[in-house]
Amino acid sequence: MERRKWTVLVAGAMLLFAVLACNAPGERATAVVQATPYLAPTFTPTPFSVPSPSTFPSPSPRPTAAVLHPTTGTLVDFENWGNWGRGDQANGTFEQSGEQVYGGQFAGKLSYDFPSGGNDFVVFVHPLPMPGTPDRIRAWVYGDSSGHFLNVWVRDAEGEVWQATFGRVEHSGWRQMEAEIQVGQDWPWGHISGPDNGVVDYPLEFYGLALDDGEDTFVGTGVIFIDEITAE
Repeated sequence: MERRKWTVLVAGAMLLFAVLACNAPGERATAVVQATPYLAPTFTPTPFSVPSPSTFPSPSPRPTAAVLHPTTGTLVDFENWGNWGRGDQANGTFEQSGEQVYGGQFAGKLSYDFPSGGNDFVVFVHPLPMPGTPDRIRAWVYGDSSGHFLNVWVRDAEGEVWQATFGRVEHSGWRQMEAEIQVGQDWPWGHISGPDNGVVDYPLEFYGLALDDGEDTFVGTGVIFIDEITAE
């Protein structure tokens, strides 16, 4: 009788041990480390920076009458030189010249000297009213195949100065180039100075010309000629 009790107790203990063994936790699990996903660095290339606004000669009050050429409709024909003022960057000169002419006897000779491996540009200002609501400006350009950007600045009725571009001067000899006046374009289009409401407010004023190096690494000199600027 005692032996049977002992056998039952042993069997019960073994059963209890088996149950506990089934429910016992296993070896400690190694913690799973979530790898941080690799995010490749993004880079938006900006090889050409927008020219900083300079301090220009104070323009005269806006004339109320149009000053387009009386017979050809040309905004600037360079036959009468007028008063062109250079910005703060002493990187060139702009003068009346008869060396290369598209129409008439004279054109504008833009000689540039970009001295550094950084962003070099030069600006020449000559405010003139533009009648109507033109959305493009055209100019005949005698190029030097330099690839520099020739830009035009216009000032709107709110005093905002906008930059539109004729594009890169990649040709040699005479070629007509066109700059569109329209917000939302890629650089070199952009707001230069004055209040910024994001709208081109008419009437406009031709404000000046800017030549910006096509590559910041460029160091050197050159000459282009500009003639017969029209607004349409």
